[in-house]
Amino acid sequence: MRRNDRGFTLVEILVVVAIMGVLAGVLSLSLNTVFSSRARRCAYSTDAYIDMCRINTLSRAGNVYIELTLDGDDRVVGSYYEDSDPTDGVPPVLKSTELLSGGGVEVIYKVGGTNYTLSSSTPLTLAFNRETGGLKPVSGTNYCTEIRVISGRTYTITLVPSTGGHYIS
Repeated sequence: MRRNDRGFTLVEILVVVAIMGVLAGVLSLSLNTVFSSRARRCAYSTDAYIDMCRINTLSRAGNVYIELTLDGDDRVVGSYYEDSDPTDGVPPVLKSTELLSGGGVEVIYKVGGTNYTLSSSTPLTLAFNRETGGLKPVSGTNYCTEIRVISGRTYTITLVPSTGGHYIS
């Protein structure tokens, strides 16, 4: 007499499900690492760009500022401007543009307690006071106090308006 042994045993099914679970866990950790490295790279590039603006403000005459925005491919772009004589009526000169992220990150900045998502229509402009090194207000009397870069993990650039200091956490 022949038996029909075409099915799977419960043990075989459990082993396959366990292997698939392990593989799914490894894959999710790998993807999370890839996405969080984008956020880390963008946060550190942005922090260095802010530092460059502050240093140039303290060492040059005239106004110096940066503008952070998103380009058409959702990449964070920093633009550096200088105005040698703000009273001459000549607009500031774009000195350099730098790609701060390769895309796939979300940037949210806080001005006066309100959060804004960085986009081409809501760019962030940062400038420093030449005499004190502190931040200049972004709008009226409101300062940018925080920039969050999000992609898998969140990196926060905290800005100290009175001193112009900034750090990543």
